[in-house]
Amino acid sequence: MSKHQSEIILEIMRGRTNKEIALKLGLALQTVKDHLYTIFQELKVRNRAELIIHVMGNLSFLEDE
Repeated sequence: MSKHQSEIILEIMRGRTNKEIALKLGLALQTVKDHLYTIFQELKVRNRAELIIHVMGNLSFLEDE
């Protein structure tokens, strides 16, 4: 998991939209969407709700960075 991907996951956990995440992290909106696609593929989740459930059960993967 890259630093940006971990940051995006944390912002999703805070309930931020893609646009809000892009502004906060200084990324293009499409970059955030691309990172989310990669995150979903790597973690085998289909949406934000599944991502949050996965993260809550596996907090250690965010600490790997």
